[in-house]
Amino acid sequence: TIEMWIRLEAEPDGTGCHYFPIFAVQPQGEEMPRIRFSYQTVWKPDHFHFWFAPREKLMGKVSGFLYLTTVEETQVTVKGETAQNKFPRVPRLKKGDWHDLALTWTGTATPAITLYFDGRRVFGPHALMGSIWDDIENSSIMLLGYTHDNLTVDDFRISSVARTEKEIAAAFKAGELKADKFTLFLDRFENVMEGEDTRP
Repeated sequence: TIEMWIRLEAEPDGTGCHYFPIFAVQPQGEEMPRIRFSYQTVWKPDHFHFWFAPREKLMGKVSGFLYLTTVEETQVTVKGETAQNKFPRVPRLKKGDWHDLALTWTGTATPAITLYFDGRRVFGPHALMGSIWDDIENSSIMLLGYTHDNLTVDDFRISSVARTEKEIAAAFKAGELKADKFTLFLDRFENVMEGEDTRP
């Protein structure tokens, strides 16, 4: 499980300020990230975007199509939509508002991905093709990639288990992430040195 609190430092408008990279996962020795997670408003309706590259190699390089998964945002109900076939819609993110994001996965050969937003499940579990997690021990997680400065991350936690919907909802209600026996990493970014790129 990867969890974090995020805040946009610019108002997403679908034009000049529409791309907010959150994190990327890149295996050691590979030129491009295997996973990218960002918030974008470049398309309408607004979406969360996930990029998943399959675990396929051609002549020693990772190849194949990227998986693109979206979570639509809207304040209205789509005509014909029922509670049985749609997850709760996500409200449009605004500048300066804090939000809790959590991403869980189970399995390695065909991982099932679930996304939570502000304590609610908004996507998944959805199985993906390709075993993208088999070398996660030798991978790097990069926050706010490509030197973008329009997003702030606080409380960032990585866990060794896929946390339950109840646990994630409780963490959102508490307003902070805490360490327990399943915590592999927890940082509140309170000791960032002045002049470094990372902000609390």
